[in-house]
Amino acid sequence: MPKFTVVELSETEAKVFQASRARKGVIVVEGAHVVDFSDLDREETGMIERAVRLRECFRKNRISQGEGGVLIQKQNSIARTAILPSGNPSELEEMARFEAEKFIPFNAERHIISHGILHLDEVNGSHVLLTAVDSPVMDQSLAMIKDSPIDPLVAEVTSVALARAFAYFLPENEKPPSKEEGEGSGSQEPHATILMNIGLGQTDMNILDGKMLMTSRSLGAGMTKLLRDLQKAMHLEREITVADLAELDLNNPDDFLLDGGTTRESDENISQTKVGDKVRQWLGQLVRFLRQTYEYASREHEIPTKTRIYLCGDATRIPGLAETLGPMVGVEVHIFNPLEKLERNPKATINEDSLAGMVNCLGCAIRLFEEEEDSSAAIDRANLLPTEVIEARAANERKILLVLSAVMVLITGAVIYLAWDERLAHAAELEVSYRNHNRAMAPLVEQIEQKRTQLEIIESIRTGRAPALYILDQITTFPGIGSTLDGGRLVLTEFRYTPRDEVILAGDALSVEDIGAFSRFLEDLDYNGAAVFDNVGIPANQSRELSRGRGNVWTFSMTASLQTSGEEPRRTTRR
Repeated sequence: MPKFTVVELSETEAKVFQASRARKGVIVVEGAHVVDFSDLDREETGMIERAVRLRECFRKNRISQGEGGVLIQKQNSIARTAILPSGNPSELEEMARFEAEKFIPFNAERHIISHGILHLDEVNGSHVLLTAVDSPVMDQSLAMIKDSPIDPLVAEVTSVALARAFAYFLPENEKPPSKEEGEGSGSQEPHATILMNIGLGQTDMNILDGKMLMTSRSLGAGMTKLLRDLQKAMHLEREITVADLAELDLNNPDDFLLDGGTTRESDENISQTKVGDKVRQWLGQLVRFLRQTYEYASREHEIPTKTRIYLCGDATRIPGLAETLGPMVGVEVHIFNPLEKLERNPKATINEDSLAGMVNCLGCAIRLFEEEEDSSAAIDRANLLPTEVIEARAANERKILLVLSAVMVLITGAVIYLAWDERLAHAAELEVSYRNHNRAMAPLVEQIEQKRTQLEIIESIRTGRAPALYILDQITTFPGIGSTLDGGRLVLTEFRYTPRDEVILAGDALSVEDIGAFSRFLEDLDYNGAAVFDNVGIPANQSRELSRGRGNVWTFSMTASLQTSGEEPRRTTRR
């Protein structure tokens, strides 16, 4: 029975979630813990203390060595769906990176970018999930668990894990069809789903079209801000907890007071309206965020207008939250908390108050279960672990294979020695045992070979040819390119990839000689010592007259074939 540990790291806390899956597929909670970081800063000493507290949590709760996952907060990463014009997985690697760089606000070259293939389609384009995280953020997260018993297999964005948990646990009759599925069946009207995860430090929101994650956004206002505002409004000395909100009536928040609303003698009587205003302001902020996110998704994606809203996270412990938000947004709101129905290991240490906020961890654990049962399930999924971590893990697995092979050799030698030393009947029994060992090792060897092949494919795609940004950057160094106002003689109006590993370039030039010079420039363009193009076609050009007698300009178009990895450049003789 496999057991996995998932760690979700945020500014204010770390959530540690352990789960196993029984033979019948039932998920069992093996542990749930929260490590508080709210009093620590992001400086070096604060980061060291975070790692110390996390290790102490592992030691105190006897979390043993094992594999697991790391969750990166949405506010520190990117997660969205894109449609790319290819159905070939080998072509989607470069396309996905190029598309993801459009949404990275700064230091795109420093980001770890990964993609998952949701749907392949040669005609209408493939649906691809794009994820990205800044390398220092990922390095800090891995540094915090470096000396812990967790061996990370997966690193992904919280929004992606939340969408997976929703798709896994929502009953089939409640799962919304996508726009395409609704039009095809005609039985159920398609609608969008809004998943709103209200945690302690922040609020994340996913928008799904059917079962597909379209976009996600994050708001830095969670339960902690509300609790602090209420503590200040009531003039309480102690901190208010989420458990205290069990007494909050959202329909009449003005009457919410704790500990008798104690104040100092010099203070005036507490204004109950002030307490209620804090609750109403918080609810209003959630409603505005929800509407803004939906409007943004409507502009970016063609999603159905009908919506369904699900709430999850720590805030679902507030009584009547869904019933209160529903009339405010004009849409029926439901609670999504699959963890309350999961089985618990009676011997495990579980913080029951924190379970409602661990839906993201549950979604990551589901992925680990699926990939443990079928290693091919990891091929088309995004993984934000750095390349060197993945390669180190593969190398370690190869070392384990060598050690096991050496052990097998020793066992084989011992079997042979005993076989010749004892009677033939006993030798036959040992031979059967040896064959059983070989059969047991075969799946492990096959999995390691598959992973090694996958890494080789990924490396060849990553270094195989010059990326589009490099080509565009080199073209800007052509002496004659640019506006005539700046002394230029040639303007590039089109730069487009085709599915046949070709690039189409078009533009305007002041003379045929300028076009020829640009063509020769492309032929000489190189990347890491190898030619970028192995065939620059003869430009098609024609003259056209500018308006009001301003002279002629030459319009040109040419096709250049990209040099593929491992081939010698093929030059076309110019006539």
